[in-house]
Amino acid sequence: RSSKTLTNKGGDFLSNMHLRRKAGKAGLAQRQKLNERFDKVAEDMDADLHDSMVAKMDVFKQNLEEFAKKHKNKINKDPKFRHNFQKMCASIGVDPLLSKKGFWSNILGVSDFYYELSVQIITVCIKTRPKNGGLLEMSECLAYLRKIRGPHSQQVEVSDLEKAIKLVKVLGDGYRVIKTGSKELICSVPCELDNDHSILLTLAEEKGYVSFAMTSEQLSWTKERFDKTINLLIQESMAWLDLQDESLETLYWFPSLLAKNLDKLDDDVSA
Repeated sequence: RSSKTLTNKGGDFLSNMHLRRKAGKAGLAQRQKLNERFDKVAEDMDADLHDSMVAKMDVFKQNLEEFAKKHKNKINKDPKFRHNFQKMCASIGVDPLLSKKGFWSNILGVSDFYYELSVQIITVCIKTRPKNGGLLEMSECLAYLRKIRGPHSQQVEVSDLEKAIKLVKVLGDGYRVIKTGSKELICSVPCELDNDHSILLTLAEEKGYVSFAMTSEQLSWTKERFDKTINLLIQESMAWLDLQDESLETLYWFPSLLAKNLDKLDDDVSA
């Protein structure tokens, strides 16, 4: 009896194991089918959402075009209004600046405005480069441009200059905007300025010059670090070496950061 009992128990155990394996396989297959159904529903929902968003964006673009037609004069004449309009365009991936042909150019002349402005910026940078070494403060450039353009042309603001400079970048001649503390400078030379150069320019903002003593006291710079940084700026004529009095500390002036009398702009720029 004991042997039969063990045999029966062994057979029951194997049978139960077989049933559990079959149930496990069936459960896995059922879960896989359920996951596939969920994936299909998710794909359908994504497709519907995408189609809905595309339709809404098309409607928004149409409304934006109608808005542009209606407010064309204000967009062209009012810099702040124009800036807000460009932000609306950017929110849906439309860039009037890059639309050289088509709706934006035909209706607004926006891209033509920026291409013209970019050429004027290049002119100002080139003519002032012998004096500032290729670093021109943004506000000073704006004053030059207003003088060149005259009182009856479209008004321009700093935001317009920043967009126009993006166009100039394609020339690959180093045109870019450098931020140093509270100032923005237009750089029109191809040399690479690293973080130390930016720190030195920021330090020079208040007085228009720097010295090794200033960097040593305020930045804990070594003489080697200072010389390496200032030498490139001198080489590119962005900084001027002051040797008027050898008994005093050597100063390095930045013409782009010196106080300017903006009411007496150079006549050669507007010539």
